[in-house]
Amino acid sequence: MKKVKIVILILMSLLLIACGVDDKKDDMVTSDFLEEKKEDKILRVTEEEIITDINDEQKLFRTTLGEGTYAYVASNSGENVIEREIKVDLDNDGKKEEIYFGDDGDGIYFNYYNPIKDKIQFLLDNRGTENPETANYYFDNGWIRIEVSYQVTVLDLDNDGIKEIIFSAYDPTDFGLALHSFIWKEINGEYKYIGEIPGQFFMYFDKDRQNIIVPIGSQGLSSEYRIENNKIVEFSENEKKSSNIIQTTLDYNVYENNNYNYFLEYPTKNFKITSKRDDGIDLESSDSKASINCYITKNTSNDTIKSMYEDNIDFIGIEIPYKKLGEDFYVLSYIKNGYIEYAKVIYNKKNNTFIQLRFYYPEDYKEIMNPIIERMTKSLKY
Repeated sequence: MKKVKIVILILMSLLLIACGVDDKKDDMVTSDFLEEKKEDKILRVTEEEIITDINDEQKLFRTTLGEGTYAYVASNSGENVIEREIKVDLDNDGKKEEIYFGDDGDGIYFNYYNPIKDKIQFLLDNRGTENPETANYYFDNGWIRIEVSYQVTVLDLDNDGIKEIIFSAYDPTDFGLALHSFIWKEINGEYKYIGEIPGQFFMYFDKDRQNIIVPIGSQGLSSEYRIENNKIVEFSENEKKSSNIIQTTLDYNVYENNNYNYFLEYPTKNFKITSKRDDGIDLESSDSKASINCYITKNTSNDTIKSMYEDNIDFIGIEIPYKKLGEDFYVLSYIKNGYIEYAKVIYNKKNNTFIQLRFYYPEDYKEIMNPIIERMTKSLKY
């Protein structure tokens, strides 16, 4: 009888061990499945984001959006054969169009494929006669030039919900207008070439102003373009004056900080730089009544933009009539002892720093300072 009990106990133990192994197998399968799903999700999320491995300083066409879809091509291969592809939903119909650029045995090609219409549309080709005249300069008899860099970008430039296709080419051997961007827009179901924008080194899109900004020279000057009535037009002088009256009375320059990788425009007429540091600059008006400070605060205390915002309010200690807290910035504006103090603080996640722009001026300087504040805060790029 004891032997029977022992056998039964051994059998039960073996059965429990077997069940435990099966449970572990189930856990392993579940874990692998979840990990696989997680990886698959990451791929899906990143597929429509930036397709590049270059930093912002090398891009021909940049943006303040913080995201976008583009392919960058430096045609420096010995065989002079390159190819890049973008897959992105241009018109928000749930299907991704495919944009191709490169050259093959027949010369250059630049086209896009619409999966719903099952149709390929050629934008540039090796025949040359079908291309914008200026575009042919960047090709050698229908072939890609080794010394030229190319970039394909898709962005909604006129806020109509449909992305434009931008083809940019840069020839470093041309000391004049070395860069051109050619733009195609969706019109009546097809992409039509609507114009080009000349530049020198790079250009960028400012989503707040819906303008394409083209820096000119090294004195902080720039041209501005936008899409109006399906055409590329230069930003009108009348509109500039109505939206930014200081442009008619003040000159601007560009301050670049290589230590923390940011730059912004600053006024040079009626203002002078009183201090230039590793992290920023200080400016003062010619009558010493107004001052502007731009500097970096390292986030050594692991603050959030919200905690910085709240600490700043507590430090000021008075009623603040205008205050705004965003996802990665805050703005405070108040009057103290007859002077207006305006602060914009931005959190730079990449460097884990806070970029601080602070303005201090008498109340009767408001009309002069408002457009300066607007221009400087909007010009800040990092």
